[in-house]
Amino acid sequence: MWASVALVMLMLLLLFGFVQALITQQAKQQLTHELQAAERVWRSLLQQESNRLLDGASLLASNHELRRALGRKDMAQMEAALALEGKRIGAQITAVLDPDLRLQVTNPLDSLFLLWLKHNAYPQMARSSGPAVGNQPPAWLQDADSLARLLQALAEHTTRDRQRSVLALLGGAPYQFVAAPIVDQNLNRVQGWVLMGFALAPALATQLHTDLEVHVALLAAPSQQPTSLVFSTLDQPPPGLEVLNGYVWIDGDRYARHPVALPAWGGELHTVLLRSHTQAMAPFVQLQVGWALLSLGGLILFGWASSRSMRRITGPLAVLQRAARSLEQGRFDAPLPPSSGHDEVSQLSRGFEAMRQSLAEQQTEIRRLAYRDRLTGLPNRQRFVEAVELALGQQTPGQPPLSVLTLNLDRFKHVNEVMGYAFGDELLRAVSQRLLEAVGPTHLLARLGGDEFGVLLSGLSAPQALEQARLILAQLGAGVVISGQRVDVRASAGLAEGPRDANEAGGLVNRAEMAMRQAKRRTAGVLCFVPEHDRSQVADLSLLGAMRDGIARGELRLYLQPKLPLLPTRAVAAEALLRWQHPTEGLIAPARFIPFAEQTGFISELTTWVIDAAAQASAQWAQQGFVCPVAVNVSTRDLLDPTFADRVAACLARHRVDASQISLEITESALMEDPERALATLHQLAALGLDLAIDDYGTGYSSLTYLKQLPVQTLKIDQTFIGQMASDSRDAAIVQSSLDLAHQLGLRVVAEGVEDAATLQRLRAWGCDWAQGYHIAKPMPWEQFAPWWAWQHQPS
Repeated sequence: MWASVALVMLMLLLLFGFVQALITQQAKQQLTHELQAAERVWRSLLQQESNRLLDGASLLASNHELRRALGRKDMAQMEAALALEGKRIGAQITAVLDPDLRLQVTNPLDSLFLLWLKHNAYPQMARSSGPAVGNQPPAWLQDADSLARLLQALAEHTTRDRQRSVLALLGGAPYQFVAAPIVDQNLNRVQGWVLMGFALAPALATQLHTDLEVHVALLAAPSQQPTSLVFSTLDQPPPGLEVLNGYVWIDGDRYARHPVALPAWGGELHTVLLRSHTQAMAPFVQLQVGWALLSLGGLILFGWASSRSMRRITGPLAVLQRAARSLEQGRFDAPLPPSSGHDEVSQLSRGFEAMRQSLAEQQTEIRRLAYRDRLTGLPNRQRFVEAVELALGQQTPGQPPLSVLTLNLDRFKHVNEVMGYAFGDELLRAVSQRLLEAVGPTHLLARLGGDEFGVLLSGLSAPQALEQARLILAQLGAGVVISGQRVDVRASAGLAEGPRDANEAGGLVNRAEMAMRQAKRRTAGVLCFVPEHDRSQVADLSLLGAMRDGIARGELRLYLQPKLPLLPTRAVAAEALLRWQHPTEGLIAPARFIPFAEQTGFISELTTWVIDAAAQASAQWAQQGFVCPVAVNVSTRDLLDPTFADRVAACLARHRVDASQISLEITESALMEDPERALATLHQLAALGLDLAIDDYGTGYSSLTYLKQLPVQTLKIDQTFIGQMASDSRDAAIVQSSLDLAHQLGLRVVAEGVEDAATLQRLRAWGCDWAQGYHIAKPMPWEQFAPWWAWQHQPS
């Protein structure tokens, strides 16, 4: 009996030692795993912060005033835009460079500013470094050329980076630099670069410490300078953290040290992650104490209950041993068998299970931080692409195809600019909730970045997926209420089908985004991807570049179509029309390039060219004694441009042409786009003395009652009514009544589309002011207009 008891006691002691060794080993490995996980989360936080900063820089790069100022080399306006947007975004260092990365403007940057910035952004660094006595500021802070070379080198390093984001050391302090291209929307090419520097946020280290109980110390080692502490979640971090190995003692506690090297320009940047050994061991200490008490109890009781204890202990302990090995291998998803007893082994089993659940929850939280969007709580782009990749891999013949839907909110940038970024964030959260309701639990919704969302539609045929996309847009179009204010929400969407359009996740998402951009350009709601989208993008870029080069090479031609006066009190006038004399394709009609120019915004440059050419023609005619007002068509983009009136005035002044010689024709649809802004521009143009006309009257939704409120003098009746006057009495009645009402309101009238003599004669009888159409004359080069008019007035 005693031999048996002694043998069992020996086995129990050996098992105790074995379990203790396993627990100790597991604790060390768990500590290592926690620090490695903390490193991944730290890098993820830095990457998310970098993406946020890059979004801010991209927003500044898309600023219309900055692009215009860069194009005109207006340094003062660029500096003003940098100061305003840099302050709003929170950038400490801002600069604008041209496409060759030559410095254009930057915010004030000298040794005093960097010293203030270091003290303001990194209080711990300022306290630890102390005042610099006798040190001269670097040469680049005193020499503008050296500063330009420094920022140019930094910009080159940043733009070469795939993420367009680098860490750099300036003045011994670290900053996150991001670079965003300034894209000329008209030419779709890089016009310059915005370079922005941000102080690293200690709040990221605080968040890591709060979420994972890991202390963070960031140290900077500039080239040929000693290492200094930037910030730390510890009140008094020990010196030499970057060279210490293994464990360090801080305030009587033992900490495991895990260095993380961060590539930095201008030196080295070290992150040291510190995990308290006491805190990490806390879950295991309770287990060790319980195990020790259990072993002690077993030693005392086993003498008289050896046989019963053998059956009761060895089985559960084997289970615990297997559980300990699972924990050692990092597998936290295998629960222990339930134990409801009150004996020591059951208590030990429950302790093991509590520890496993705690570790599993920590792993789940780590994964959540790595795959979730912090603003909306939705899966992020990385998680979405992985889900698409997994779904593609699980596709089998005969299954319905899967579809990827991408959505982009319309005019979200305008909401941010008008209402502020906090309102924009609230709008994104509300849109996310609305999309979750529309998508339902069957499909995966993710925020891909900015105001773009993605939906993975599974188990739907192509027509069903398209119908589902339309339902989602319809539900989103119901609008949302933010802070008591109703916001109208519209979106453009693109749909791509896998594996038909692409057999890998990145390509499938890219195809959906191509279709989405086409839908936004055409205001088509949702479009499915077709191969022409790839080809059309290339063709559009080629056409845009060719138009730009055509202006530079003088390929554009000004044509004029006469407006024949029908009353003795009226003089001859003309409408300016644009033609493109391509070197290889010949004369290109405007129907081919004007719509594309309106979509891309290049129409503003074409309008400026036509006004300038018309003013130049009027100036030459004035020298010949010939007077003929020329009407120029104005697009919606021109009316909504606050600088349009100034550009017109500058053109008139440059050619010394009186404002009465240039008139502008505006369509009804252009006025309806944004009535307040359009009306403000019309009043500015009227103040210059320009004659303003409403073009294509009768094809829109406006009325003469509405038009009388506008500063216009002329009404142009659309050719759809004029051309059918002779054969359709209703069109004739519309034209005659419009003429009578317009004259009663003091408006002059132009009838366009006159194709026969009978129509011309009837218009003359009704008192129409001018007539225009092929019956009178086709459009002609402007050089032929004055001789044509002189020939018309030769005595017969």
